[in-house]
Amino acid sequence: MSSSNNIALLFMDGHHAMTPMALVETIALLERHGRKFTLYEPARAKESDWQEALTKTLLRIHEDIVLVAFSSENHFYAVGSLIFLSQHIDLLQNKQVHVCLPALALFQRVPFHRENVIFHKRLLNEVVSDLLIKTDTSTSIDVSSMVAVIKKYGYVGKIVSGALNADCRYRCSFCFSRNSAGGRGPNSVNRLDRIMQLIDVAQHTKAPFFKFTDPNFTDDSTGVAQFIERYKNKGRTVLWHCSARLDLLNEEIYGQMTDNGCDYILCGAEHVVRRISDSLYKGQDTIKQLSKLLSYWNQRSTISLSFMTGFKNEEPHESLENLDFIKRLRKISGLHPYLGYYILFREEQRGDCESNYLIGLIYLLYMVPYEKKLSLTYARALLKHSRENPFFDFYHCTANPQSLNIIKAIMQVFTESPDFISCMPEMKRFMTEMPEWTTTIRQSKSISEINQILI
Repeated sequence: MSSSNNIALLFMDGHHAMTPMALVETIALLERHGRKFTLYEPARAKESDWQEALTKTLLRIHEDIVLVAFSSENHFYAVGSLIFLSQHIDLLQNKQVHVCLPALALFQRVPFHRENVIFHKRLLNEVVSDLLIKTDTSTSIDVSSMVAVIKKYGYVGKIVSGALNADCRYRCSFCFSRNSAGGRGPNSVNRLDRIMQLIDVAQHTKAPFFKFTDPNFTDDSTGVAQFIERYKNKGRTVLWHCSARLDLLNEEIYGQMTDNGCDYILCGAEHVVRRISDSLYKGQDTIKQLSKLLSYWNQRSTISLSFMTGFKNEEPHESLENLDFIKRLRKISGLHPYLGYYILFREEQRGDCESNYLIGLIYLLYMVPYEKKLSLTYARALLKHSRENPFFDFYHCTANPQSLNIIKAIMQVFTESPDFISCMPEMKRFMTEMPEWTTTIRQSKSISEINQILI
């Protein structure tokens, strides 16, 4: 690869409020070495139609080297962005395209095979250093350089996020961390140094808060205490959000966290039916653990509770029981329950599942920047493309014959309680932007019938 070639940075996300830290650090690295580059962001294009915005952005790229960046470690956004990119990869002919997928290491396949497309399962700035910058292998970027890039490219005021540890020692069958790490859960080197660096970035860029993920963060009070001690050093004041297992929170740990800047905790409640929870290897009694949490919760922090539905062995009455429990929780100020639809990511499960393109459509719609529109024609083309490339397991939902009834039950609840729709943002956008499909779904007798309409 010639070092004299200019570089195109293609940022495929941008519809949410996250600071694209991988992109920020890559730009800082390129600027450190005086490399010329152009940043392309389809989410900021003037076209209101997402397909048109993406297509025209790709056609504007004239550089020989294209580095594809995603917003964060988030699996959903990276997968969704990759689907959109792969549909239009032919527009980048005769260019060297480098797609960095550290968050997608759990996948065993690639969605398309082109000689000019290279997939890297490493951080973007490490790939840049290896490919383009031979004189200095260091990828460490100081806080001031990151802050300067954030201000220069218009990311001030966005949420800064990072990962202490992407691997979890628990083995919940549905979880990204478990699927990628096999439940090993090793501690990453200097993880607290990294988090403190990003907290400082957040404090200097008017970020509303800093958020991080570490499935093992609340395993013991010692680890929490070490984090808090580092946080208080140098007078850090930025608010922070984190995630935690319900059964790993207790009054002592919760008090330490909320006394020192934590005003939001995300907990995986998943399902109130113990039979479903046990089948997922979650290992918790959701109602019991929630009761325990509420006994010492002081409302100094918001508690967000993630629920899911659409499991292979779930019955419609169990889904409705889950929904009813969420509705009751919503009456408690400071609790924010929301609902997601179970999406399989593990290849070995595909043979037991029926393809559910309706969930695929909802998923794709949620990935489109809020300012853009997704036509049904384009959605059909994306679903067809995904079906032909089995790398994308997301549209394989449940083999349960009750799958359609569960979807109808959810839509009925949303229709009767419009305010409840905020609990499931994917469904919210689907029902508000494609309302005609509500009638189609209710009149359909099977998932297969809906699949035929979509494809």
